[in-house]
Amino acid sequence: MEAPYPGNTRAEKLAMIRKTMREKLADHHLMTSLDDIAWTFNLRGRDVAFNPLVVAHALVSQTSATLYMDAGKLDEKSIAELAKDHIQIQPYSQIVADLNHLSAGQTVLVEAATINTTLYKAINGQLLHGDAPARIAKE
Repeated sequence: MEAPYPGNTRAEKLAMIRKTMREKLADHHLMTSLDDIAWTFNLRGRDVAFNPLVVAHALVSQTSATLYMDAGKLDEKSIAELAKDHIQIQPYSQIVADLNHLSAGQTVLVEAATINTTLYKAINGQLLHGDAPARIAKE
């Protein structure tokens, strides 16, 4: 899962995102852009016609990350590799509940251009609008 795609490793990409989060004083970063998620986590799939993307959301903190997707689309080796990088897999629908359970004092970095209304309203915390760190890193 990690090696076939050129560039930085998943851990290096997450470190870049976390550095940006620290600079912006964000406790979490909610990722909603499918191409940013595919790039960051080195995931490829067939959920979108003619695009190598998986339908997913991700919530990144300074110490962990959670991918919200259909875990059945990953083999055991891929799940183990993600776990090595402290990445959990949760059902796609779990994201709303998890956003609701964030502490009110926590700051969540979101990209207004890619977040949907349901997720936006579900965030129990301070919203910080900004460019997605993954998008910036890819440029």
